[in-house]
Amino acid sequence: MTGALTAGSGKGLAESAGARAAHPSPKVLVATSGSFSETRKTIAITKRAKADRRVVMSMSPRRLPDLTAGDRLKLTAELQVTIDCHKRAPSCAGRPYLFNPRIGSQLVLARGPRAGGGPGAIPVSSRHLNRCRGRPLSNRQHHCVLVFTHASFDVHRLGALPCSPGSCRVNMVLDANNRHAHRGDRLVIGANKPSGRIVQDRGRINAIRLRPGLQPPPPMEVTRKRRHRSIPLDATRTVVLSKRLAGLSKGGQLAVLARYRVDVSRLRYSARVTTHLILARSPRATKASARVARMASSLQGQIAEANGSNCTKVQTPCPYTKVGVLRMRRDARNRAGHRIPLYVNLFVVSNPKRARRRPGDRLAVLPHPELKVARYRPSLRG
Repeated sequence: MTGALTAGSGKGLAESAGARAAHPSPKVLVATSGSFSETRKTIAITKRAKADRRVVMSMSPRRLPDLTAGDRLKLTAELQVTIDCHKRAPSCAGRPYLFNPRIGSQLVLARGPRAGGGPGAIPVSSRHLNRCRGRPLSNRQHHCVLVFTHASFDVHRLGALPCSPGSCRVNMVLDANNRHAHRGDRLVIGANKPSGRIVQDRGRINAIRLRPGLQPPPPMEVTRKRRHRSIPLDATRTVVLSKRLAGLSKGGQLAVLARYRVDVSRLRYSARVTTHLILARSPRATKASARVARMASSLQGQIAEANGSNCTKVQTPCPYTKVGVLRMRRDARNRAGHRIPLYVNLFVVSNPKRARRRPGDRLAVLPHPELKVARYRPSLRG
């Protein structure tokens, strides 16, 4: 009797193993293009839309997860661009202009670092349009951030890809146009300093590969509580949103989306607004400690690059969006080996744009901000 049961159990185990082989467990892998993802410093502004499309940021095959049939690739991205000067000065990247360019941006799955269309690239997102408005003139060399929050691509057949599965990359393609444009008008990728030097490392492309593509959504942790309702205009780091995360373990993966709005209607000037997104030890921290940075795959604990745009009285209230991903390298523990919570913090730095602040001036943070953290459990990593 016992032998019969054992044989039956063995058969059942074999069938179960066969079923697992036929239906492998779901896997998820998050990745980011990392620091200095920009591939060029300026693009031409043309009279016609899409007349000169250029790759401005790229995620290499070394960083992008490999793809196979049945996968779903979800992408987010952000990039800061800057309108050039309105009168000749050392800071100009090209010919001065007064118009506001219309910017088209798109994410594509591509064969090479310069492929933005044609047989070498497949669109992953629609073409987003942004009018980067540098008004008034005192606000020229205006910064704008281009953000993608929900691009996705399903891999049905490997033969339909523009690249071999292990050599694909994701490119961000930009074009800029205005009917008043002339030869020599440029849009800056990053920001230009008074000396004319262009500084970059203002954006990233993030990827989440789902295998198979159809999976239940991950647990989501959300906060809408403002930690501060206003921000001093003296470049003080101020935490606006913070989400406590308990039980973070090695192999765990996070995808983060944050939104908030500020208002300058009570100020006499525009404000520079720079946003940071980090993993931190406390809800008040504006810098990841060395220990926390070692726990995470993000660079120095940064979940996204610091970037921002000017909030003007013409635009106010001004919306800001941040996106990023992170993988845990180690369990979240203190020096004694005890489990500790960590925090996703969004903090803001602001100061007047070409003006002098008055005592008591503060940048208002409007109600209903949002910080959402999707958590993929460690067993899904792969």
